Amino acid sequence: MGTLAAFAADLANRPEPALRKLLLLRPDALNPPVPTFAALAARLSTASCISRALDALNAPALQHLGTGPWNAQTSPNSSLMPELYARGLLLLQTDNQTDDAGTGHYMHAPYVLPLALVPNPQMPSSTLPPEPVVRAVTEAVCKNAAGSAADALLRSVDTLADLAAHTPLQALRSGQFAARTVRLVAQNLETDELHTHFLLDLCATAGLLTFQTSTRDWRWAAPWWSELERQEQWVGLIRSWLSSPATAGEPALTSRARLLSVVAGRPACAPVAVTSSATTSVSPSGITSAGALSLNSVVESYLWNHPRTATAEVAALPELLTHLEWLGLTGAGACSCAGDAAARNDWLQAASAVAQLLPAAIDRFVIQGDLTAIAPGPLLPHIAAQLRCVSVVEGRGPAGIFRFSELSLTAAMGAGMSAETILNFLKRYSSTTVPPSLEFLIAEAARAQRTLAPTPTQCLFAPQQPAPPHWVGDAPWPGSGVVLLEEVEAQLALLRAAGKNTAGKNEAGQGEVGPALVLEGVRRAVACGLKIRVHAVNNVGVTEHVTAVPVSFSGGLLLTRLADTGAPRRFSIHRIQSVDVLEGEELRG
Repeated sequence: MGTLAAFAADLANRPEPALRKLLLLRPDALNPPVPTFAALAARLSTASCISRALDALNAPALQHLGTGPWNAQTSPNSSLMPELYARGLLLLQTDNQTDDAGTGHYMHAPYVLPLALVPNPQMPSSTLPPEPVVRAVTEAVCKNAAGSAADALLRSVDTLADLAAHTPLQALRSGQFAARTVRLVAQNLETDELHTHFLLDLCATAGLLTFQTSTRDWRWAAPWWSELERQEQWVGLIRSWLSSPATAGEPALTSRARLLSVVAGRPACAPVAVTSSATTSVSPSGITSAGALSLNSVVESYLWNHPRTATAEVAALPELLTHLEWLGLTGAGACSCAGDAAARNDWLQAASAVAQLLPAAIDRFVIQGDLTAIAPGPLLPHIAAQLRCVSVVEGRGPAGIFRFSELSLTAAMGAGMSAETILNFLKRYSSTTVPPSLEFLIAEAARAQRTLAPTPTQCLFAPQQPAPPHWVGDAPWPGSGVVLLEEVEAQLALLRAAGKNTAGKNEAGQGEVGPALVLEGVRRAVACGLKIRVHAVNNVGVTEHVTAVPVSFSGGLLLTRLADTGAPRRFSIHRIQSVDVLEGEELRG
C-alpha cells in the first residue's frame, strides 16, 4: 500500500472528534469540500496545504518532524507526536517486529515534506520557549492607553469619512494614494503622513474606501458607518487589519495575527471563535501578568513560535508593534483585554471589552446662537447620523462641532426631511432651546426648497442604502482562515456518506486523487529504482502504455529510458493518466 493510500486509510479510521479537530486545524482543506477520504488525503498532501500546516508549528515541533521515523514509545520528543498526528503531519504505522510489550507502533510523515522544511539557520534550538523580558504595566495604564488609542482611531475614521464623502481622494494610476492627497488628509486629521497612510490603507482594507478606476480616485463607500455602535466599528477595523496580508503573497493567517498571538502570550490564533470570557489576568498588585514585552523578546518569541516565516517577517515587527498600539490592541506595550479577545477570535468579548474602554455615547448636544451644535462626546449612532444630515462637521476632536447652514438644511430636505421633522429632531435631542436664528434659517431653507415634504424622516442613511456588515459575532471574515463549525460538520457528513472509501487505483485520473497518485508513484519509483508502466496521452490524443526505467523527475518532467530498447523518453506530468510501479523489478547494475 502506498503512502497516500495508507494516509487515506488512517483518516478513515480516525474517530469523528479527531477528524473534526484535524479539519479545524487545517481549514484550507475544506474549500471546496472533498467527497472521499482518498480525496481528503490528496488535498492534505499538496505542497501548499503542507506549507500552511508547517507554518503553524513552533521550532521544536518543526525540528522533530524532520528527524523521523521514530518509535512512538522511545522517542525523546514523544510528547509532540499527538499534536503532529492530530494535524495530519504524522501517520501511525505498525511494524512487524514487536517489543517486549507486544507493540511496534512507529510514526512517520505521511508524505514527502517540501524543501521549505530545511532548518532555518536562525531557528532556535531550545525545546522551551525563550524567557521574555517584561516591563511591568499596571492595569489602569494599559486600559487608559488602549482606550485612548481606540477612541482616537474611530474619531480619525469619522473625520476621514466626512472628508472623503464630500471630496474624492485622488490616486495614482496604480491606485496608490497620491502624495498630495496624503498631505491634505494629514492636515485634516492633524497627524503625520505615516499615520495617515496607515489609516487610509486600513479604511481601504475594510472596504470603507473603494477605488474608482474610471476617475482614478478613492471614494467613501460606507454610508452606514455612522449607524454602527462604536465597538462594532472597532471590531470591523480590527478584523480587516488582522485578515489582510502585511506583505504581498502572505497566507491567510498573516504575520499581523501571528504577532498579536505572540504579544498576547498565545501560540496561534484559534481556528474558531472561542466562547471563553477569560481576559488578560491581573495580579493582586494591579500589574497585568503579560506586561509589556521588550522588542528583543517579541522577536525571539516570534522566531520560536513561527520559525518558517519569521526570517521574512522579523524586519516588519517594530512597525507592526506600533500599529498594535494605534489600534488599541495593546496599551503602553501590554496586550489589552480587547486585544487578548481578538487574539482568540472571540469578537463578542472583544466588542464588550473595548466598549468598556471607550467613552460612553451620549444622547444630547448643545445648540448655540452662532448656528453650531456641540456634542461633548460621541453621540449615539442614530443621533449622529441625523445630525450629520442637517449640518456639516466643522470641529474635530473629543467634542464634535456641527455647523448649520442653508445649504446643509436644503440638502437634508432634498433627502426627504421636512422643516417640521428637522425642528422636532433638534428640539428632542438638544439640551438647550433652538435659537430663533436657526428656526428662521430652517424656514428659509424650506422656502428655497419650495416644498414642505410631509413624508416620514429619511436621510442619507435611509433603508435603501446598503446594509451594514455584521462584524461582531462568529461569522468568518474574508481571508482570515476562520472556519465555521457548520462547514466542518458539512464536510464530515460528506465523508460519512461516502463511507471508508480509501481506494487508490480505481480513482486514478479522477479529481485530486489521480494526480496525487501519479506523483507519489513517480517519486517512489525514482527513489527506489523500480520500473514503472506509464499510461500517458501522446501528442495526438492517443493513450500509450509504456514500460520504462525512471531516471529523474524535476520541474514536472519525467525522464525515463524505455525498458526494451534503452532509448530516452520524456513525459510531461500533466499527460500521465496513471503509473503502475512494478514491484520486485528493481534496476540492476
